[in-house]
Amino acid sequence: MQMQLMRRNFSGIQSMNMYMIMKNGIGNTFSALLTSLTPVNIGISAVVASGIALTKAYYVNSQELSNFNRTISLQPCTEG
Repeated sequence: MQMQLMRRNFSGIQSMNMYMIMKNGIGNTFSALLTSLTPVNIGISAVVASGIALTKAYYVNSQELSNFNRTISLQPCTEG
């Protein structure tokens, strides 16, 4: 694999995950992937996800407020 990459042959990259599963077995592959789940990684992911959720909520709320204000301004004044 390393020789292929040194020769700039990137065809093996697509099958790298399958190679890891075939070489190590499914159980060892999943245990290796689970070792990358550290509390710091989970915390960073939670902060990023909450930031995305807050940004989306702000965008939806601003669109709703804009539509509401447009509806109010288009209604005729009936007071007086």
